[in-house]
Amino acid sequence: MSAQPGIAQELREEAVRTQTMVGEALCAVARSEASGGMADRALQSLVAVRHILDEVGVYASDSNRMPVSAARELLDFVRELQERAQNIERVLQLVRPGAEGKPRAGGGGAEGASMGEGAAIEARRHRKQTRTGPA
Repeated sequence: MSAQPGIAQELREEAVRTQTMVGEALCAVARSEASGGMADRALQSLVAVRHILDEVGVYASDSNRMPVSAARELLDFVRELQERAQNIERVLQLVRPGAEGKPRAGGGGAEGASMGEGAAIEARRHRKQTRTGPA
């Protein structure tokens, strides 16, 4: 009987690791979608990332569920992934003002955008193009 709590703990930790990997993959997907001009899809992916981050953050914050060192490492990962998601949102806001992690109807996207200074240039270029022609 004493082995059961250990197995349950291992399963919970494996589930959290899997969630973090899914969150990381969804963040990469959102970045690709933003770069490919699919702002709505990128926003939907970011909503999923935020949901995972909330769940993992709650789990890591509960000191009874995992060792303190593992919880710190997990919270560091959550912060890193939150930063990545915020960077993607910033790019999307340049392309679609008002894009704050909530999918909206309508076109637009960050075609050719990448994270950083190039993203801002590309986003401005894309906005200018969409104003002069169909999206």
